[in-house]
Parts: sequence; C-alpha cells; structure tokens
Amino acid sequence: MKYMINLQRYFTAVLVVSCIATTIGQDGLRLFDNRAMEGYTLYQTGSTNKAILVNNCGNLIHEWLLVASRYHPKLLPNGNIVYIEDFSRRVIEKNWNGNLVNEITIDDTDIRLNYEVIVLPNGNYLCLARREFSVSQFEALGYNYGFAVGTSIGTPSQVDIVVEIDRNSGEIIWQWDISDHVIQERDPSKGNFGVVANHPELLNMDGISTFDWTSTESFMINGFDYNPELDQIALSVRKMSEVVIIDHSTTTEQAAGHSGGNSGKGGDILYRWGNPQNYGRGTNNDRYLYFQHNPNWIKNGPHAGKLIMYNNGLNRPNTNSSNDYSTIPIIDTGVDGNGNYSLPSTAPYGPSSPDEDYSKVTTGNDFFSGYTSAGRVLANGNVLVTVGGSDRAFEMLPDGTVVWDYGLVGTGLTFRVEKYALDYSAFIGRDLTPGDVLESPPSTVNCVLLDVVDTYFDNSQVWITENQLRWSTDLTEDLALRIYTLDGKLLMDREFRGNQSLDFSDFTNGIYFVNIKVEGNNQSITYKVIK
Repeated sequence: MKYMINLQRYFTAVLVVSCIATTIGQDGLRLFDNRAMEGYTLYQTGSTNKAILVNNCGNLIHEWLLVASRYHPKLLPNGNIVYIEDFSRRVIEKNWNGNLVNEITIDDTDIRLNYEVIVLPNGNYLCLARREFSVSQFEALGYNYGFAVGTSIGTPSQVDIVVEIDRNSGEIIWQWDISDHVIQERDPSKGNFGVVANHPELLNMDGISTFDWTSTESFMINGFDYNPELDQIALSVRKMSEVVIIDHSTTTEQAAGHSGGNSGKGGDILYRWGNPQNYGRGTNNDRYLYFQHNPNWIKNGPHAGKLIMYNNGLNRPNTNSSNDYSTIPIIDTGVDGNGNYSLPSTAPYGPSSPDEDYSKVTTGNDFFSGYTSAGRVLANGNVLVTVGGSDRAFEMLPDGTVVWDYGLVGTGLTFRVEKYALDYSAFIGRDLTPGDVLESPPSTVNCVLLDVVDTYFDNSQVWITENQLRWSTDLTEDLALRIYTLDGKLLMDREFRGNQSLDFSDFTNGIYFVNIKVEGNNQSITYKVIK
C-alpha cells in the first residue's frame, strides 16, 4: 500500500529469500528462479473440466468451469476466455466471472472443429477443423488407400481444413481445404497427377506418414498461428513433419485454387520447412522435424518475426524409448516486406538449420513428448515450453537456462499452456489475490514472487529479491542513500550513482526506512522495509 507524506512515497516491502531448487517429477512447483517472467500461467485440467490460472509459485489465481470436451482455452485481452468443444461444432467465450458471453455453432455437420481457436482482429474465430472425406474422395486424389500385404498403408476418413467463423452468426465465411493443394506422381489417371519436384507449392499425397496410426486423420494439422501483419497462417502438418504457411487474404474460392490474394498464389503453400524430401529437394538426411506441434510467430526479443515450434522428435532416427528427445527450433523464414518467401532453384526453402534449437543436445535440458506440446517466446524474451506427455511446463532464459519448472496439476496429456505478463490488459481491475497451491502435499521448493515496487524518476525501479533491496536507474546524478531504524537512528549515509544493491541479510528483524534522494533537485523517496 502506498502512503503520501510530505511529498515522499512510502512503500511496504517484506524482505524474503528466494530459492533456486528443483524436485523433478512432483506435481506443482519444481524449480523457481526470480529471472522467470512474472505473470500468470493458464492451462486446462482433465476430468474436472477447468481452465486454471496460477502464479509463478503455483498459487491458484482464478479458474473457469468449462463445458465437457474442452480444449486449449486462451485468455483474451478483455479478460474473456475462448475455446472450442473439441471435435464439435461449437466455439465458446466466457467472461472473467465465468458467464457465457458468446456461443456459436457451425451448421455444417460434416465439419468438426479441433484443437484451438484464434480470435482475429475483426473479432471472428479462426479454427482448425476436419471434414469427413470418403474412400472414393481419397482415391480420386490418388491416395493409395487400403492395406498392402503385411503393411498398413492407411485408411483415413478426414481431411484438414481451416475456417473463419462469423462471431455473431456462426456462418463459415472463409475456408481453406488441404485437399485442394495436393499432388501425386503414382497414378496418371487422376487429375492431380504431376511431378512432385516441380510443384513445391503442393503437398505430396504419398508423403503422408503412416507411422503411429493409419486411420481417421490424413495429413493431421495439429497447431497453427495467425500473423495479422502478413495476413498469413502457419500450420503444423504433423504427418508430413512440415510447417507450412498459407495466405489468408484470399476469398474462399481463391483459397481453393492457385491464384489470388496478396500472394497471387491462392491457397497454395507459400513456404514450408522441416522435411524437404516431401517436395523432391533432399533426402531423409535433410529432414529436421519429426511430428511437430505449435508453430508460432515470435513477437518479442531479438528473434521477433521468426517462427518457433515444438519438434516432438517422435520416431527420430537413432533414438529409442531410452534416449528420445524433443527440441525447440527457431527459424528465420526469410520473408520480405511484401510477405513473399524465396525458394532457390534446386535447394529447399531455408534455413538449412535453425537459429536456435533448444534440447538436451544443445543445452543439456532433457525433455521429450511424442505428442501435443509447445514452445513460444514470452513478453520478456524467455522461452516457455509445454511438455505435454509428462504434463510439464518450464521456462528458460534465451541461453537455455531453466528458471521455472512446474508439474501441471490435474491434467493428462496437456495440449499447451499459455503465460501472460503481469501487465496484460486482461488483469486490469481483477482480484488476483493468490489462493492455495493446487498440489497436495505442497511443493517443498521455496518461492517468493519478485516485487517491483515502483517506477519513478524517469526510468528507475526498486524491487526486492534474495534478501536484497535493489535499485535500477538511468539517472546520472549523484544520489544520497540513508537508512534509519524505526526510532530514527541513522544506520547508513552514503552517496552513489547508477544501480545499487542493499544486502539486508545481516540486519536484525525489524522495521527500517530507506531514503533515496536526488541531490541535484531534492527529489526524495522513502521506503518502509520490514525484515
């Protein structure tokens, strides 16, 4: 609480010791370091059908009850959460208090929404979906349907689509269908017959992997992102081990063809990365992705504008159940100012290797999940990772150092978590009083949230951490620092410039006043510190 007395600011701060420790395998907090981004993490539970918001210590901040068959809720800037009923036809939006504010149901009974929804700048819902596709339709595209002797080739029954849904009427106002952009060179009697290497803008029907399972899904798009500046969509095509980018500026008619939109290429592939042998530009040695998830554009830090994703590593060569590992690659797509991507005449789309690739090989941080999972760059430049198969979320510095590790409580095969900074607009005016931790028994890892006391004197901050009061400033003037006891006894009087750190570890428990004064203009701030 702030007090204004004689034009001075008083702040109450409790000095505490934060601890970097780890207990791998437990539910709840496993590791805590104050270099983790201060904020709140959102995830969905399993059987209890809740969206849970926790702070860095794992205290419950808020929760929402979801409709059964929930999937990956997201917190919008206005404080609403939005999600789809997985493999249904409904999008649901609730406010902070859990009240329903919008619900739409698409009227196409052959389409099922899945995985996640993105709210576009115009308020409409962009969703991944699947459409029922018959045997005859697959065969018309040259898919080698059925079973060979002793080998399962596959019997899919769905194709992947992306839909934009009017938030008011539920009408599908834009649609992109992956089956409109495929090629095969095995059956010349089909209309999409051609030389795969001559058409990198199309997906090879025979490039669909049958590893893992061979029914229902075909290409299996399992994650996506939208870039409003480019009006483009990044898609994870899991069973081809590729990330692709398509144009959203088209009409639905153009999206089904090969011309139109900002790109002039209709719904064809603008860029692809991860497995260039799919379009005749390499061999299995050039493959980088293995059944990946969650491609997304980076918005913050030195890699802004690049793509980050979770490379699951499923069925990676020369690995087995004892040494499997996942990675988090960051790639520069080389997009120009007009949203175009360069493809060499014979080589694959760049880059040849990621700018960063976090894994046990590069940083010693061992994690693996063959399914679900995610990686994304946070507002402060740290990297948040969801390891879905082990229901784990952790945060690392840009150099790969893990600074926060949390075992998600009450989940099962987590799709993805989201983390929002303290200044995210959804939190303005909300009751964010921490509740209990969710795990039982509570984690033994010590955790104290970094307390940024204030910003003042142009760009100066004071905060407490690890039994210290720290001052960070851009000021170049001399400053006077004085510390008094509760009864007015002066304990310290010195001048300094720039940043300052006060160690209170040797102070006896009690109440102290810390006064900082700018000598040039007599600006003064006093802090009440309780140890």
